Amino acid sequence: MKKLFSAIAMIALSSTGAMAENWNGSYAGAAISYNNTDLTITEPFFGSISQDANRLSLTAFGGHNWQKGAFVYGVEGRLTSHGEREEMTSIPGPGAFESGMGTHGALLLRAGYDAGNYLPFVTFGVAAARLNTYYPGGDVHRNGTIAGPMVGIGADAKLGKNLFLRGSVDASFYNDKTFEYCGFGCILSHDTRNISASIGVGYKF
Repeated sequence: MKKLFSAIAMIALSSTGAMAENWNGSYAGAAISYNNTDLTITEPFFGSISQDANRLSLTAFGGHNWQKGAFVYGVEGRLTSHGEREEMTSIPGPGAFESGMGTHGALLLRAGYDAGNYLPFVTFGVAAARLNTYYPGGDVHRNGTIAGPMVGIGADAKLGKNLFLRGSVDASFYNDKTFEYCGFGCILSHDTRNISASIGVGYKF
């Protein structure tokens, strides 16, 4: 009987040890995202005008997890391509004003809970993007870097020994950016926010 209990205890301990390393290690992957970007532009004479832009984007991600018991924490980097600018049809004036994010990068801290084959997590960090604008009245391009906090929630689900499926929702809040296009009447302040829902696949090394 003692031998039986000892065997059961050894199996339980070995299972606990295996679970403790379930998500430990480095990983990398790619995701496709649906983005809702809120573009608010303030102009001296017409006030603030907002417009939503919805589009798909591609993201590459990679990071490292450390695990202590059932708790998982780590750091992750992301790089996203948002594509072309969006026409701001609500902006008065000749032609169509264009604004949008080009390349978006983020450095995030992650905290999650090991639920066996699932890892629900939250993220917090900083995001930066390249704001690209075009003012048709003066045929002027203005570009600049915007940055701000980024928060998110998500979950990873194991598809095998090394592969996992990921789903997440993230929100980024960027600082205002002001550009002068053709004098005082063409000074525009840009306030950009982005919410994305993503699904992707990763590989744990």
